[in-house]
Amino acid sequence: MRRVILRVRPWSPSAFLAALIAIVLAATIQEMFTVFGAKLYFASFFPAILVASLLAGAPAGNKLALKYDVPPDSAALAEIKELPGVIQVDLAGSELSVAATDLGTAAPRVLERLAARGFRCQELTSRRANLEDVFLALTGRTLRDT
Repeated sequence: MRRVILRVRPWSPSAFLAALIAIVLAATIQEMFTVFGAKLYFASFFPAILVASLLAGAPAGNKLALKYDVPPDSAALAEIKELPGVIQVDLAGSELSVAATDLGTAAPRVLERLAARGFRCQELTSRRANLEDVFLALTGRTLRDT
């Protein structure tokens, strides 16, 4: 059985709130040390930033690409976005792209939900996110757009 101390969805308001609390806590601890004469020069912020980034989550995970003859409707997309482990859902034409933390659990759920709504997958591919995916998730544009 896996224990979870803090369950937050990546890039959610609760993730950013938890990250903000970690940074404020680090600043408070650093201030307490400086009162006693220690010169940390922002040394406590490095772990806080690391914790904040872990809490906020990676912007791109594993990618699942599904091609359909008839693209899924907005209600189906909204249902997929709410599945556990799903980070991002995009529809471009008849190709659905799903970013997930764990494809092993997310892929069957996505396929099951879409099949229940009458959408039949014609092609399915999966891959790990690469640096371009991370850059696109962080900036919203590709390198060619800059």
